[in-house]
Amino acid sequence: MGLSWRRPVGFFGLAVINLMLNIGTLGLYQFWAKAEVRKRIWASVRLAGDPLGYSGSGRELLTGFLTVFVVLIIPAILLPTVAVLAFGQPGLVAAQIGIYAVFGFMFGLAVWRAHRYRLRRTWWRGIRGDLVGNQWEYAWTSFWTALMIPLTLGWILPWRSARLQRLITEGMRLGSARFSFAESAGPLYARFLLVWLVNTVLLVAGLVAVGMLISLLSRRYGLDPRDAPVTIETILGSIAVVLGVLLVFALTSAWYRAAQFNHFAACTSLDGVRFRGTMTGLGLMWLTLSNWSISILSAGVLLPVAQARAARYAVQHLHVVDPEHHLDSIVQPGGVLHADRGEGLAYALNFDAF
Repeated sequence: MGLSWRRPVGFFGLAVINLMLNIGTLGLYQFWAKAEVRKRIWASVRLAGDPLGYSGSGRELLTGFLTVFVVLIIPAILLPTVAVLAFGQPGLVAAQIGIYAVFGFMFGLAVWRAHRYRLRRTWWRGIRGDLVGNQWEYAWTSFWTALMIPLTLGWILPWRSARLQRLITEGMRLGSARFSFAESAGPLYARFLLVWLVNTVLLVAGLVAVGMLISLLSRRYGLDPRDAPVTIETILGSIAVVLGVLLVFALTSAWYRAAQFNHFAACTSLDGVRFRGTMTGLGLMWLTLSNWSISILSAGVLLPVAQARAARYAVQHLHVVDPEHHLDSIVQPGGVLHADRGEGLAYALNFDAF
């Protein structure tokens, strides 16, 4: 018996209750709603027959967000105004570049701290998780490799994802047990090549389609394409092309992400316990498409349902390979539980996963 999923109770009802409480509190309840969704998802996951637990609270998430808002967001809003008053247009340009650089670096820091918070609020058999290591190394790696994405036309992405995964995984702890990760990006490149070719052709086709639409409309009105009016037809046609491109991109990316999930699972171990991923491209494509439909058609109300479906799919396709008696030797070492301030930085930078 390895990882398993036990059907949770009432995610649809929880989504409705969260909506009502968010409306009643003008959105303030969203932090408590997020914590409650996580508690139910964690409780649905079984490791060796025993459920996971989540002890995070809405108050912690709210406190973290408010801290980041005061320390980071407000200065970022005020800095351009101060810079332009003090130094004119050059000051404004310098301030904007500085803000983009800082936020780009802080995004990696947000990812690390969000993982650490969730692990420290995760329990199994009374044993808590943790994330140790150098958060600044992770943030710097995330930052400079992101800058290399356009310079390499995206070809750094498999290597980047494997490197960042190693930095996170090898810092993960479950009580006295340590995770390890055999970093390797090579097996991902064959599938990445196909996805890269498809998306490149897709991007070019999308640009051509928009250009042809503008040309057709301009001929209808007897105008030069550069002088073509912005009409409802132009707007709707462009939106349709963009949505079509995004849809195909999401599906082809899901096909790649399934292979990445399986590869990363095979590279991961927990004190001798190894894992195996069995995600399929078609399965993850269907999950992506159906979850998009659930979230969009419900205007985000049923997002908890989509999140639970995503978690269930991941758990059902992650298997323990080696004998599980290794898990019985895991104990909780002594020490004080660190009082993290929630995930304010991740929330402010729009990074979220459950």
